[in-house]
Amino acid sequence: MSQDAVESDSRFNRVLWPLAGCVVTGAGLGLTLTYNLSWLTLVLLVPGLLALRAVRGAKLFGLGMLMGAIQAVILWYWLPDTSRMLGERSWPGLLILMCVILGRAVWFGVFAVVWENARRRMAEIAGFNWRGAWTLVLGASLWVCMEWFHDGMMTSISMTFFPMLAYSQSWNPVMAQLAAFAGMYGVSFWLMLVNLGVAEGVARRFGWRDGLIVSEVKRKGGNSSSSPSPWWSPIAWMALVVILVAGIGLARLEMLDGQSAARSIRVAILQGNIPPRTAEIAPHVKMMGQRYLELGRQANESRPQLIVWTEGAIPWALQEDDELSATMLGITRESQACHLIGSLWKVTESPELFHNSVFVILPDGSVVDRYDKMRVLPFTEQPVTIRWLPSPLALYPVPRHFVPGIRVRPVNSPFGPLAISICNENFYSGHARRQVALGGELLVVVANNIWIKTDNALRQHFLVNAFRAIETGRDVIVANNSGISGLIDRGGRLRVVTPIREAGCWTGSVNLWRQSTWYVKVGNLFVFLCLCLTAGILLKINPTRRNVAR
Repeated sequence: MSQDAVESDSRFNRVLWPLAGCVVTGAGLGLTLTYNLSWLTLVLLVPGLLALRAVRGAKLFGLGMLMGAIQAVILWYWLPDTSRMLGERSWPGLLILMCVILGRAVWFGVFAVVWENARRRMAEIAGFNWRGAWTLVLGASLWVCMEWFHDGMMTSISMTFFPMLAYSQSWNPVMAQLAAFAGMYGVSFWLMLVNLGVAEGVARRFGWRDGLIVSEVKRKGGNSSSSPSPWWSPIAWMALVVILVAGIGLARLEMLDGQSAARSIRVAILQGNIPPRTAEIAPHVKMMGQRYLELGRQANESRPQLIVWTEGAIPWALQEDDELSATMLGITRESQACHLIGSLWKVTESPELFHNSVFVILPDGSVVDRYDKMRVLPFTEQPVTIRWLPSPLALYPVPRHFVPGIRVRPVNSPFGPLAISICNENFYSGHARRQVALGGELLVVVANNIWIKTDNALRQHFLVNAFRAIETGRDVIVANNSGISGLIDRGGRLRVVTPIREAGCWTGSVNLWRQSTWYVKVGNLFVFLCLCLTAGILLKINPTRRNVAR
């Protein structure tokens, strides 16, 4: 082989292939959380994992950052435009976009460095080749630990959701049933385990030795075939893992179908597709009232027991004698339907402050209970203020200042306790889990995403509800002003899915359940076990510790 050919081959191995692998993995991870690519996720991380073997040192961190940045851009490119729609300014959305891109990039970079160095250290301890299942288990556990940490960090500021690997299975409920035992982290664990196993098999098959393709290994006098087991062995084991997960999923869904619900109710969802309010308030209110009253007439034809409005459907502080709700109650009185209405509630102590609330209203107009949103959004519901200055500086004021509710709890209704989530609260698995642990028998999610003009974000917001259903063992009602609204059963199966940006009334039946899943009972115990396992293995293979022991 000529010197030019050798250099070209080496450049491909060291530069082009790692870059291509990271681009494919980063773009794929961004797309699979929006489109139905659930089966592709089984091998989606393989190009990126193989690419990491080709580099060392700071380049590992750089390739990891590249993967994370690409995924973040694909997921959240719409933030500046949404910010402009909300407040006629794009810079808050651009600032948030830059923060989430940086955060996601650093997250991937840290994972790449820790995982690849740990894998190489385990290979050195055992000789060149794979050290069995513990190497793969370490990688999957490390991924879960970092997802848990970053998820808490990202969602604590209530800006946007963290793209868990598990959410790729929202389209495929059979493969997501482990969430009933270990939450979404259990699904992320087995997905990462399979990707690591396939990457190991591919690396053996093509003689990948710490970044050297087999041809380069042979030129340097290496042995590309010194493997204790066939190259297909890890892939075969991962195929068994997939079959086992599918078997558990099918068995659990069959078990759920054979159980009896505490109660079944007929539901109507009002998806108003009300546009953002303009400067001309009177025409806007008139249009909104006419549309909701028409949807109420459509709902009444199906004789629902519960009519669910969207977040902020009545954009003023709701009163007992509210004209719109009173007129709607008159229209639906024949069906004796109760209403869940999203509206505002003035804070008694401070009239200029509001709660973003959901009200339970009986057919006679009396308010039974109210839920106040706990996790309010900066830039849209809360002003961004620098408070450490002598005089607090408001960087971004908002038209209405919302404050969080006092505590997370289900609301009372004639049908049983209802666990409520408003807008971004459905991203928090702990939010729904706590309400169900307190007796919630049905999950209800109300939202208003009319400000978001890209369909991708609307799909992301809707699909995460499938995991909340599986984790808690509860049916889910989703009512979103712009869509997607729908009904999801407790197995995560999508029963009703509405079109995007289309006004209408959609009906169906949901069940109320009292059985609790293991995840509701034990919470993130699986994450704790992964933390212990990861820490134990990393300490075990720490070269400094081993040298001291000698």
